[in-house]
Amino acid sequence: MHRPFVDEVYLRCSECGSKMERVKEVADVWFDSGAMPFAQWHYPFENKKLIDGGAQYPADYIAEGIDQTRGWFYTLLAVATLLKRDLPYRNVISLGLLLDKTGQKMSKSKGNVVDPWQMLQKYGADVLRWYFYTVNPPGEPKRFDENDLRKTLNKLFMLLYNSFVFYSTYGKEKHKPIKVLDEWIIDRLNATADMVTANLEVYAIGDAAQEIEALVDDLSRWYIRRSRKNVSGKTLRLVLSGIAKMMAPFAPFFAEALWLSLGNKDSVHLQDWTSMRSKSKVKSSKLLTAMAEVRRLASLALAEREKAGIKVRQPLRELRIKPCLPAGRNKELEKNKELLNLLADEVNIKEVVLDNKINGEIQLDTTLTPELRNEGILRELVRMVQGLRHDAKYQPHDKIILMMELPKELLKVVDANSRELKMAVNAKNVVFKKEKFDAELNTKLENAPVWIAVKKF
Repeated sequence: MHRPFVDEVYLRCSECGSKMERVKEVADVWFDSGAMPFAQWHYPFENKKLIDGGAQYPADYIAEGIDQTRGWFYTLLAVATLLKRDLPYRNVISLGLLLDKTGQKMSKSKGNVVDPWQMLQKYGADVLRWYFYTVNPPGEPKRFDENDLRKTLNKLFMLLYNSFVFYSTYGKEKHKPIKVLDEWIIDRLNATADMVTANLEVYAIGDAAQEIEALVDDLSRWYIRRSRKNVSGKTLRLVLSGIAKMMAPFAPFFAEALWLSLGNKDSVHLQDWTSMRSKSKVKSSKLLTAMAEVRRLASLALAEREKAGIKVRQPLRELRIKPCLPAGRNKELEKNKELLNLLADEVNIKEVVLDNKINGEIQLDTTLTPELRNEGILRELVRMVQGLRHDAKYQPHDKIILMMELPKELLKVVDANSRELKMAVNAKNVVFKKEKFDAELNTKLENAPVWIAVKKF
């Protein structure tokens, strides 16, 4: 009850029988919040050592909305000052207000309120958490847009899930790993673990989460993509486990599911934080810089391909790069043939040549010989067949019968390379007639109409 109605209410004292009424001198109710660090320990009547000895005062950090600058943040400081105490908290995480996607305050009357329970049901709590960690700095207002939740789901969680699916599909098979890629991704794991720890120590939560995002992106879009079926299952499992540990404070449910799905025992939340770093020895700390240079040169070469209108699936003969650049950028590439091979594979080049005489950083030979053109046709066919395998929901180990109807010129290319084509798409036979099929494709190749179909063998 509130004034003035409460002033008409009287109670009888159970001890003396006198009339009791409201005390008119009431302290600001915010005083309770400011006294919290002491009141919760019944200080100074009990637990004096906990407060005076520093075990429970000051707090390591407090987190509240930005409106609490004149509320709880202030009253904690005011009460501490009145008691001639030091600062009641060492760090403050101030959170910005939640707005709708146009920047308006959410209001039922405006009809722009988002039901948080619907978002939790649709995307899961971890996606919502990660979105708020990374959308902008903590103290900035948040313009909530459901489309951003979808982006967060796809950018991190689905990318990481697909990396796990790749591990579960190919990780237990015996392959010949690409050593330099394994060394690099372990280096990336360790560097990310160090950066995440350093950011969390200073309460830079968003920066820490973005470091994890970058590692997940590198794992999927570079390590796995460049390793393909030569991936090291041992290395991939090690990195996925490390990511699960790093993600545990941010996305506890997803991290736990990933950790246990990798065959680890106990809970990820019971692991030692420092154990997320790999103990494996890497070749050189310079490897991260060298790999970044490989990727930079690859992006320059791919841009040249685009200018020339040549698809990436079309092999080319040669890429020349300048070995002597400022700050010795390409020095590591000279020493490491594996890095040059990675660059060649990424740009789909037969050979990378180091040449100081070229103008600019790179020079791409775009001349198409008949041999290169035929190889490009074959790769395009492989891509189409792999798409049909996916449409037919085949498993990687499923053998198929491949059916085609092709113009005479393309038929010659397939005839000359049928063994390579069958190996690439796991086909038992290639037939050049229409039969019963599980999936088909009518399209054009080299501006000529083609029909391709598949059925399980």
